[in-house]
Amino acid sequence: MDKLDFSSVDNSIINEMAGRLGIFMGSLLGVGIILIILFKLLRVPNKLASFLSTCVMLYTAYLLVTKFNVFTL
Repeated sequence: MDKLDFSSVDNSIINEMAGRLGIFMGSLLGVGIILIILFKLLRVPNKLASFLSTCVMLYTAYLLVTKFNVFTL
């Protein structure tokens, strides 16, 4: 089995991909933290809060990939 050679790949492409992934993960983390604080303040039961936060974070991920085109180069 031959080793993969990534020396021909331009570093700016890799840096841009890493930046986009960071924006994606940071956005989901920010939404998650805001939801945790909001649900704690509203005293939502834990099972309902986890279900709602999962739905909102999946919808946020969907919007980031489709509408805001986070991963298109």
